[in-house]
Amino acid sequence: MNFQSNRYQFEFARPEDGAEMLEILEESDFKGQISLIYTRRPDAYASLMAEGEAAAVVICRDTEKNKVVGFGACSIHRLYINGKATSVGYLSGLRVRKEYRRLYPFLPRGYSLLRSFCTEHGVEYCFTSILEENHYARRLLEKKRGFMPDYIPLSVYETFIIKTGTGKKAGKGYRLIRAKPEDMPSMIEFLNLQGKSSQFFPAIAGSDFENKGFSGLNPEDFYILRDQNDEIAACAAAWDQSSYKQYILGGYSGLLKIIYPISSLIKLFGYPSLPKPGKILEFFTLSFLTVRDNNENIFNTFISLVSREQKKYPFFIIGMGEANLLKKAVEAIPHISYKSRVYLVDWDKTGGLEIDNKFPINPECGLL
Repeated sequence: MNFQSNRYQFEFARPEDGAEMLEILEESDFKGQISLIYTRRPDAYASLMAEGEAAAVVICRDTEKNKVVGFGACSIHRLYINGKATSVGYLSGLRVRKEYRRLYPFLPRGYSLLRSFCTEHGVEYCFTSILEENHYARRLLEKKRGFMPDYIPLSVYETFIIKTGTGKKAGKGYRLIRAKPEDMPSMIEFLNLQGKSSQFFPAIAGSDFENKGFSGLNPEDFYILRDQNDEIAACAAAWDQSSYKQYILGGYSGLLKIIYPISSLIKLFGYPSLPKPGKILEFFTLSFLTVRDNNENIFNTFISLVSREQKKYPFFIIGMGEANLLKKAVEAIPHISYKSRVYLVDWDKTGGLEIDNKFPINPECGLL
């Protein structure tokens, strides 16, 4: 299925489009206090297609120049919505070459292809996230337009950058283990029991690891905190996704630009040091974080132990929605953070999709 608009053609991407997609990714950077280039080396097409149970990338091609000028992607995951496991689409990677951004009224028409993909896979809900300081994307998507779905704000989402090797003193009576095959059934049961109380938390099955539903994630990447009764108190994965997507540090502005020359000193206060501009950041995402009864003492013990186990990384990240009951606990740890906004994508513009606000918005950071 193609969408023709004179010179501009919309179509599903092919493997040979990956190099041009990477070019577009790396000319775009996030301008905030920390300027980041989000990229997907070595192959942008393969990276995006590896996300989720199914994925699609739609490109816009300038047929006169035979040039990819923009793209957007959708990945499908089984997530909890209102306490039930549901097929959900995540729209991501909307990028346009800088020289073509004045043509944005044409480019979003590629949504018709993404919607057909979602319909084909039985997707009812779609959502997305946008960096709070990405003013271009927010202006483009928040304004109601006849040829685009409505973007309905759901929550502010904060990503915390935390130095490894730190954390509050671990509580007594707990032990941290790496997950083994025999731990998987009880761990998956725990993840789903705790996770279903949040909107957009992954509904996890053993087959997700057998079929690589979460790219680059293995069972042994999970840590389990067991209490004195050998029951699971918390678990999460140290998910290193750098083999297929990366952040390159562009530079600093504002207060961080002033601090950068002496940033090595801030490590003394438990904060992550500021990496050198141009460097690919080395970190892991603490993913699928679940804590029994959202207990802050268990959370602090778990974070402290995992942080010490993974000191080969300079820092790690945790993502939390604004209503997450553990947000205050993570805010008490020295950190740097940045905010995004989570939106429900309403294709029919009816506002009829119900997101029960008794469940906090808490998507998995590693899937965003």
